[in-house]
Amino acid sequence: MALRATRRREEPVESVLTYAAALDRNHPTDRRVDTTGLSVTEVARLVLAETGDWPALTGPGTAMVGPYPRYPTGPGEILWLCGATAVGKSTVGWQVYTAVRAAGRRAAFVDLDQIGFYRPAGPPTPRNHRLRASNLAAVWQTFRATGLRRLIVVGPADDADAVRTYREALPAVRITLCRLHAGRDSIAERVVFRGQGQGPLLAGDDLRGQPAARLRQIADAATADADALADAGLGDLRVDTDGRTVSDIAGEVVRRLGWLD
Repeated sequence: MALRATRRREEPVESVLTYAAALDRNHPTDRRVDTTGLSVTEVARLVLAETGDWPALTGPGTAMVGPYPRYPTGPGEILWLCGATAVGKSTVGWQVYTAVRAAGRRAAFVDLDQIGFYRPAGPPTPRNHRLRASNLAAVWQTFRATGLRRLIVVGPADDADAVRTYREALPAVRITLCRLHAGRDSIAERVVFRGQGQGPLLAGDDLRGQPAARLRQIADAATADADALADAGLGDLRVDTDGRTVSDIAGEVVRRLGWLD
């Protein structure tokens, strides 16, 4: 299936038209969906209509059972940035990644949420850390095959048991868990910011477009999570983020990590 879409603002019209023509010429598909002038929701409906009964593949009896695969993982270093909802994990993590790359060091970036989208049939389930850890181990091995030895990971770490799941999946890797911390006012401000559609566009962002009352509930829960993580002392490093720029926070993380020494 091919998706025909309008260009991004920063792309020249000629380049987009040339690319679209090349796709049509070199990659014939069974289906084609024209996205021009349509919202994401409208496009998704058209895609589902074109693929027939494909959603039925996620019906009863198809959920994975048993243990997830174990991968032999080689040595290296992973920086895992964790913390409560809206504390800035993805934004700071990406800034750390770009800083390391700008210094001429090789590194890669993975968002645990983006490799953990899995919703079997039935009621919603909490984060599946076993699934995410298995996926991360597979991704790590693929990166490592290219000669890479350092990876920046962002995503929630609920408790010590969750962290242990990842360490067991990557036994040869040195994982440094860096917890970002923010107070109630900062978290509430960032939750509203994301809810209004500001900040990075993240697939599956459950804050975007939520009503004000729901955002307040999320901010309260995130504040409680931040306090609980602080009380538990989770993480090898703690970095406070209140009143600081992303560059300043990322700079502290990089300095304390010592990757640029």
